[in-house]
Amino acid sequence: MTCIRGVPFCGEPYTAVNKPQTGEVSDLNQQVWILQDQTIVTVPRTDSVTPVTVTVVPCKYPEYLEQGRGIPIYMGIENPEMCLSCEDIGGQPTLQLKTCCWQPPLHRLIYLVFFTGSSEASMATPQAVDYSRIFGVHDSLQMVWVLNGNSLITTPFNNNVSPVSLDLMTCMDKEFHDAGKGNPVYLGIKNNHLCLFCGEIQGQPTLQLKEKNIMDVHNKKKAQKPFLFFHNKEGSTSTFQSVSYPDWFIATSKTAGQPVILTKERGKDYITNFYLEPQD
Repeated sequence: MTCIRGVPFCGEPYTAVNKPQTGEVSDLNQQVWILQDQTIVTVPRTDSVTPVTVTVVPCKYPEYLEQGRGIPIYMGIENPEMCLSCEDIGGQPTLQLKTCCWQPPLHRLIYLVFFTGSSEASMATPQAVDYSRIFGVHDSLQMVWVLNGNSLITTPFNNNVSPVSLDLMTCMDKEFHDAGKGNPVYLGIKNNHLCLFCGEIQGQPTLQLKEKNIMDVHNKKKAQKPFLFFHNKEGSTSTFQSVSYPDWFIATSKTAGQPVILTKERGKDYITNFYLEPQD
């Protein structure tokens, strides 16, 4: 069991952390980490020992969230500034130190380290974490989404078009986690107090825009099911399935100028797979 002193992962609920945290690492035998010839080794804590300072940065990329495994983080040391990296060497997963910086985009999978939430670890199970990312969205026909009044429609991309950007916020309510369907997220329109919402109109599940700040929806004690979508990766594309209406997906027509809707007819007249381009 390992604890990081000074970092809010030990013995208390993990709340929203969006900046680097620093501390020292020790185990149950009071051994600490020191740097020795570009390698981290452990020694007993004494007054003459100077442990390395560990820096922890939460990863806000929702594709790396895995229920039951904990919160994905980047971990590095200070003086010199280096990152812990996991790579395959001779067929053996190996922990290494790499020269790096904490400036974005620091998103390579080899740098991710998972904190467990089990009883064998000293870190508490995460309660709420802000995983917000901004994306441009387009389909295989290079059509983008634009606002038309209080609705979303599609149009071919060109220099005269101002596409919307999606604000994607991960929902941490465990009630709605389903590994087979994807990661539950809220979807908002950047720079507009608008969120995507699923409700029935004349008995038909319908995609709507609600005048809501996505952070207000996210910060509710109880997850707001009508605003939730399962974000799933299919190859290089993403799908968004309504949590309120299983098997209903966000979809667009192959004809320009049509509204963004919900459909159960995947792979037919509507496009349900989209390309997301990070903008943050």
